[in-house]
Amino acid sequence: MLFNNTLMILIKEKFRIYISKSFFKIKSAIWLIPLLTLFSAIILNFEFLLNHDTGWLFLATKKWLSGAALYSEIIEVNPPLIFIIFSPIVYLTELLEISSVIIIIKLYLILLICIPSFFFLKIILNLPTFEKQKALITTIVILLLFILPMYDFGQRDHIAFVFLLPYLTYRYIIHTQILKTNLLESVIIGVLAGVGLCLKPYLLFLPLFTELFFLYKNKNLKRMFSIEFLSMLGFCLTFLIYILYFERAYIELMIPLGKATYWTYGIPLSHFGLPEKFFIWIILFFIAFKIKGKRNQDILFYGHSLTLGALLSFLLQSHFNYQILPFNIVLSIMFLLTTMFYIFQFKGSIHIQNKFKFLILTLWISIFLFDINTIINRNNKLTELVNGAPPSLKTLKLDHLETTKRVINQHFFNKNIYVLSTNVWPSSFISNYTHANWSSGFPAMWPLPAIDFAERYPHLITKNKLSNIESIKLFVTSTIAREITKSKPEAIIIDVSEKLSYSHDDFNYLNFFSRHDNLSQILKNYELSDLKVSFFKSKKYVVFIRKRDISI
Repeated sequence: MLFNNTLMILIKEKFRIYISKSFFKIKSAIWLIPLLTLFSAIILNFEFLLNHDTGWLFLATKKWLSGAALYSEIIEVNPPLIFIIFSPIVYLTELLEISSVIIIIKLYLILLICIPSFFFLKIILNLPTFEKQKALITTIVILLLFILPMYDFGQRDHIAFVFLLPYLTYRYIIHTQILKTNLLESVIIGVLAGVGLCLKPYLLFLPLFTELFFLYKNKNLKRMFSIEFLSMLGFCLTFLIYILYFERAYIELMIPLGKATYWTYGIPLSHFGLPEKFFIWIILFFIAFKIKGKRNQDILFYGHSLTLGALLSFLLQSHFNYQILPFNIVLSIMFLLTTMFYIFQFKGSIHIQNKFKFLILTLWISIFLFDINTIINRNNKLTELVNGAPPSLKTLKLDHLETTKRVINQHFFNKNIYVLSTNVWPSSFISNYTHANWSSGFPAMWPLPAIDFAERYPHLITKNKLSNIESIKLFVTSTIAREITKSKPEAIIIDVSEKLSYSHDDFNYLNFFSRHDNLSQILKNYELSDLKVSFFKSKKYVVFIRKRDISI
């Protein structure tokens, strides 16, 4: 009898050890899913063409490092920090003589986003609230920061927002004193936030609402002046001094130019589904009052203050898809947090716990199947990447761009091309996907629609706006004339679509040039060709070729 009891105890102990080891293996294997998700994100990133702004900024940085002056020879509306950030990748591609520049740019941007994402994850994974769901939280963060942006991955707003995220979460830890902090980490996180703000000053509302929220909660102004806050402020002031001493043209020339002419740009607010998103946000806000536990409720109300900051930063800009990205990410985080906290508060109910476990299991399986499907279905693109080339335009089923690439390479190989388009995409495509040279300092002719409108309909705009446009008009037209005269482009490609991007209905480049003597004289040196190019399926372009007997 004693022997049987001892045997049963030994069997039970062996079984307990086996189950414990198996559980440890399962827990370790769970981390395979976030790794697969990150791998899937990298593959999906190559499914999209190089973002138009990213492609232009790479070209503009090359011009800048070759001696072109920012804001007079390179026309860019944003602060100069983005050129400094792009400098290492330009030096690297030139040093190593890398031909597949697109792969290197995308990998560089992925690595760049990984830096603040690491600090962001390090902070939130140490919060007691997420102690048991670390792998799941990591996967969700990868989905939100690496996959949700899609085509806009690595765009300025995306980079700036991700660089701000560690600061926004770290400030919560500082004020709630949940975890211990250290000096070096505080400085790094403050500097990252400073980088984010200097890349996109409109995102100021996020740290501003952070400080206002905790000032209201703690009623203590001194606690605002922490190491990370002072580090962020110090970086911003240092960068401001850099602009004043080295890039003063940004303040004296580019800000007035942007203020005078950029108002024609943007997409109607109806395009962004704001009523539906606002409705979801309001529901989440009222659910927060029903959440039990002061800590969880505070996290949600803090998140709602950041949601408001992200929304205001979007509304005050010119309204593009990439500008709403911070708001979309914050709103997605709020949805996930509210759902988790609402379910967590029913811990006493076995029925609810089982439902939650089933929900988590379903989510894990869905993400795993998504990852596997991504890897298998993108096998042909993955093969091209392994061979050191980005997926071809043909592989991406962009036949119109493949045709345009062939026409440009055949007729303008290593020759200068000048493009009149209100959209930035042609500059990115020509400079990164063809062997022709983009010869303009403008990424797109964004000042021209505003100048045209002021010339033809002065009674429809304010005297102040009219005065602002008049003050920059000569600079714009003379810059275009000088660029064409100096670079002697082999072709001038003109967007003649019935409705141009970001302009009033009857704006036309040919009509605009005909009204300005310095521009109309240039076009006389070119003749219309029968070459066909298409940067967008919905747009129409004509190609003017330089006359052979003319030397501009």
